[in-house]
Amino acid sequence: MAIIKHAKIKELRKAKGLTQEELAEKCCVTQSYINKVERGKTMPTIAFLHELGKILQIDYKSLLQ
Repeated sequence: MAIIKHAKIKELRKAKGLTQEELAEKCCVTQSYINKVERGKTMPTIAFLHELGKILQIDYKSLLQ
């Protein structure tokens, strides 16, 4: 099982100038879900990480340890 770099997601989101709500809208999830992902309270799917990578313009694999 892969470990997600939760803090990295928050860092990248902020670097792009996005709020949790804006990122959630782009990912078609709720702001609450983004908050839980960033705090490590939920395990996102690979499909979600792939979509997140496209939005943040990174290789989603860089979010995995």
